[in-house]
Amino acid sequence: MNYPTNDLDTATIGDSRKATLIGVYGSGTSAKLYVKKFLSPVTLVDDGESDWPVLRYADILLLLAEAQGYTQPSLDLINAVRTRAGLPSHTMATITTLAQFEKALSHERRIGLLLKTSVGLIWCGSTPQ
Repeated sequence: MNYPTNDLDTATIGDSRKATLIGVYGSGTSAKLYVKKFLSPVTLVDDGESDWPVLRYADILLLLAEAQGYTQPSLDLINAVRTRAGLPSHTMATITTLAQFEKALSHERRIGLLLKTSVGLIWCGSTPQ
């Protein structure tokens, strides 16, 4: 099943996208997380309303950032996605190594594109230096 994990629930604290992405059914230890991004009222009989985007603008920005490697323009692309979510920007002063850049990019792909595609894109490499 395609359920958000508990670590994603805590990783998105302060992220304005969380309210549209993750819902909670139940409470306490029996609480279950579910995807609520694409829930919409059914307006036609027998219509599943499962129109999923395949590629998103945020994904394009993050793919370009990955291709450009650890540079200020790449951080600017990541920050464009983060700004829309109400999160603080990264700078070359806060992301000082390639490893930190890759971790920030990987995290943003995981959170920023959380459950937003039916096509599983695998981010698996290191970026150009």
